[in-house]
Amino acid sequence: MLIYKKKREGKLKIEGAKDGILTKALETEEHAGRVRGIGGHITPTIYFNGGRNWKGSEHKRELMEAKKKISEQDARIKKLEAIMYKSGACDMSIDDKGSCSVKLNQMRESDMKHDDVELKIVSKFDVLQGKQVALTLEGSKNIVAYGTVVCVKGEDKLIHGVPLPHNCIRVSIDEAVDKSTPLPVPIPSECETIGDAVGTFVVWPEHLIVKSNEKAERKTIEQPMKKHHLSASVPRSLYMLYCYSKRALDEGRYISMILDHDVFGDDYKLILHLDDIIPLYHLDPISDNCVVGYIWHLYKNLLKDQKMEKFRFVNPHRIPYVSKNTQDKTGKLERLNHNASVIADRLSGASVDQLVFVPYNIGFHWILVVIEPYKEVIYLLDSLYHRIRDEDWKYVVETALRLFNSNKGRKGRKNALWEVVKAPRQPDAKQCGYYVMRFMRQIIEEISTIERDSLRSIFTKSEYSREEIDEVRSELAECI
Repeated sequence: MLIYKKKREGKLKIEGAKDGILTKALETEEHAGRVRGIGGHITPTIYFNGGRNWKGSEHKRELMEAKKKISEQDARIKKLEAIMYKSGACDMSIDDKGSCSVKLNQMRESDMKHDDVELKIVSKFDVLQGKQVALTLEGSKNIVAYGTVVCVKGEDKLIHGVPLPHNCIRVSIDEAVDKSTPLPVPIPSECETIGDAVGTFVVWPEHLIVKSNEKAERKTIEQPMKKHHLSASVPRSLYMLYCYSKRALDEGRYISMILDHDVFGDDYKLILHLDDIIPLYHLDPISDNCVVGYIWHLYKNLLKDQKMEKFRFVNPHRIPYVSKNTQDKTGKLERLNHNASVIADRLSGASVDQLVFVPYNIGFHWILVVIEPYKEVIYLLDSLYHRIRDEDWKYVVETALRLFNSNKGRKGRKNALWEVVKAPRQPDAKQCGYYVMRFMRQIIEEISTIERDSLRSIFTKSEYSREEIDEVRSELAECI
């Protein structure tokens, strides 16, 4: 250590291959056929006369090998993803990179081969090979260096002629944050601190290696990226739709569906973009496109079960929200009357015992109105409040009923009968759209088991379970 210290302080002069620091420390003459501490087949002539060019070519060779391995791993990952999507044998959890893990017991052995190339499950550090990482120390909250993963762990991987220690990774030090910090695994007589190791290869414990952050954030260790708290239970059909949409629905591309004329009483083409799919996957507030898509699903089931004579739907696209703060009173009234006219047209085609579903967004919140036009009964289902909150919407529905009576030549009641249903309450501020879809599904399923005058008796729960909400999400995804 004294000789090493003298060398660092510039007090020790080394001349030639036979006058190395180890030679002086051990006080034994260097063997002519090798260089101590470097490994076999490296002679003093190659090592000392080659200088930086020899060391640089070795670094370049290993870097090229690392890049080649990265390319091979990327190809394996893509092929593995293709097989997983085909077989459905995948964990439903997705991280920020879109990667997924595979349950091997769900995959046939034949599925693990594709194009005569056997696919392997890659580890975290296989993927990071050749990538920049941040290096930390035990008990430290600060990054001490930045480096590049050169090769993964394994006893067949050597560093300075010695196998890599267990659970350690070979990395090259690219940049030192704290030069005086000791290395976790020092190289005797060569590198003992971070500053000494810049530009060379060292051993680093794998649990102290983290994904590198941007330079602006380098003083703090990057916290592991939290997975979306919903990902683990995302329905499989929705997961598959999400993966497809992320790849296919970019640059303005979309999914289109032509709906039957009888769904809303007119020809309608539904357009779904990526912006519609992503909120559905993350259980965020959904668009009216999703609500229309779910109505399309319900319609097809009713058609299959021959129950279309019991239910009708109003297209929420045709009755846009009218802001309460609109300054143009005349224009506002015209838009309200337009919405009433759209609803009245759908009521006019209803049979005596038919229920008409009217999903409506009253401004960042979905509610459901169910109308029995011949009885002039209006059921209100609101997953946030059990009361009428929007007088403009009340005006629209009551005007629609008056128009319906007028078209039928009926006198009708002086005032429509509103029934506020004590429906399940949503647990947060995001799920109103999902609750509206679930309301419609539950009424269709259970209306035949109760008296028509007691629609409120269908809803006995205070809140839907996550599984019940996931059912409608899955059904919508399958429909799309």
